[in-house]
Amino acid sequence: MALIFVDSFDHYPTADLSEKWGGLASHTITTGGRFGTSSTRRTINLANLWRTLPNLPTITCGFAWKWTSAAAGATSNSIASFREATTIQVEVRALSSGQLRVSAGPNTYDSTQITLPDTWYFIELTAVIHASAGSFELRVNGETWLSQTGIDTTNTANNYATRFYFGNTGGSGTAGTMDYDDLYIRDDGTFLGDCRVAYLAPNGNGNHSDFTGSDADSTDNYLLVDEASNSEADYVESSTVGHIDTYAMGSLPSTPSTIHGVQQVVNARKTDASVVNMRHVIRQGGTNYEGSDVAVGDSSAFLTRVLETDPDTAAAWTGSGIDSMESGQKVQS
Repeated sequence: MALIFVDSFDHYPTADLSEKWGGLASHTITTGGRFGTSSTRRTINLANLWRTLPNLPTITCGFAWKWTSAAAGATSNSIASFREATTIQVEVRALSSGQLRVSAGPNTYDSTQITLPDTWYFIELTAVIHASAGSFELRVNGETWLSQTGIDTTNTANNYATRFYFGNTGGSGTAGTMDYDDLYIRDDGTFLGDCRVAYLAPNGNGNHSDFTGSDADSTDNYLLVDEASNSEADYVESSTVGHIDTYAMGSLPSTPSTIHGVQQVVNARKTDASVVNMRHVIRQGGTNYEGSDVAVGDSSAFLTRVLETDPDTAAAWTGSGIDSMESGQKVQS
């Protein structure tokens, strides 16, 4: 089982949230993230941000979170949830007391510990979605605050979740302002602990420069895709099957003890009515490692691929491996 999605919220503006997430209401990208970068923020009741998942009987997430105004009650302050479509299976909420509440199926459980305003916490929640053999564990800064086993964690007829949500789709009262950063989602019960998700932008030409830039040449293509915040003012493009563009990438902002994975992110759209497929490409050790075919749609979207190990060594990523890799895309069909 595996890491399936991460987000730093550092490489795109509010207007592009819908290009990476399945839906949203009143979420923004804002400055003031956990490490001086960006985060996503909800400020009103019913604000939410969600992403579609495979049918997952077991799911784990971790993210940095803080609240910056008083919460107004249990019914209006959902922090995050695992859902089948819009129906909550397991959810963590903030109470006006600062306590956290987990709703699991028909049951609720409140922490004795409290959270404080204007303080970042790293929250991790894992759940087995099942009508009788369900379980969950809530960790805050690595400490278990709540856990249960052998319970009903369903509110539907199915033993799985199909969406991950930040925020509310129902409830009443005034919602507190909440910030989120450094998200990971897994399709198993593995906790990764407090993690930073670092965005690395292209900073040099790679081995392949087959695409044509919006500047009408194929010279220094990385300069057309190196924005700190996504923009379509400049771009690279190709309609030729087999064309590849790869780019040298920036360095990590710190030296981590463990690198849990690399997520490639390509913002792409097609410009004609034909069927178009692309592949993510990692170039490492002089070899191209391609991902699976990914359909490219009419509207711009962030297309992602997660690699938990360095494809050149089949071992965990290292800082030097990150520094030496090239990342890019290929026109597949």
